[in-house]
Amino acid sequence: MNCKKCNEEIPLVVNYENGFAKLWYCSKCDFEEREITECEHEFVTLKYEYSSTLINVMTKCTKCDKFLKAHKHRDVDLSNLNSKNLEEGFEYQDRLKEIRILFAKKINELRLEQKKLTNEWSIQQWYYGYLQSNIWKKKREWVLKNVDYKCERCGKKALLVHHKTYDRVGYENPEDLMAVCKSCHGKEHSENRDLDIVSQFKLDNNI
Repeated sequence: MNCKKCNEEIPLVVNYENGFAKLWYCSKCDFEEREITECEHEFVTLKYEYSSTLINVMTKCTKCDKFLKAHKHRDVDLSNLNSKNLEEGFEYQDRLKEIRILFAKKINELRLEQKKLTNEWSIQQWYYGYLQSNIWKKKREWVLKNVDYKCERCGKKALLVHHKTYDRVGYENPEDLMAVCKSCHGKEHSENRDLDIVSQFKLDNNI
């Protein structure tokens, strides 16, 4: 299997149940390729009893719930039809769900491994460490006390201190910081998507 972006051969990283589902992943391009065996349909005509007055008769796959045909009551013998257990799952659909979770977990693991090789990882780890330091805790407490623990956006109780800029991160000026509640902290970041600790350092991963 070759990557469709760089055209280099990419490794098989997940082989689920002897080839039922496969995942290839190119860490260089963050490109994934999936191959999942299609359902071997088993169509059966059953009664779907949603209530005492609502009964549908349909032919569906018992493995994946694929619809094939709906039947009018006058065209079938209801007394000879089995009822579908509406609480029962579908084997193929359950396997697909398990595969999606497994694939997502593996890709996240591989992305994290790749990230650890970059300057981005080093910067973020340094920043997270800084936020745990006594220096930051004192700055945070000073900012919160200075506004009587009130959010500077909405006036509600503030428990967080937000960096309005990372220009002086580590030796911030008072105007660089603001007290915010959790909701407004999220709004600050969503409204200022260019505000990012990693981009502030502008480091090249090849250095």
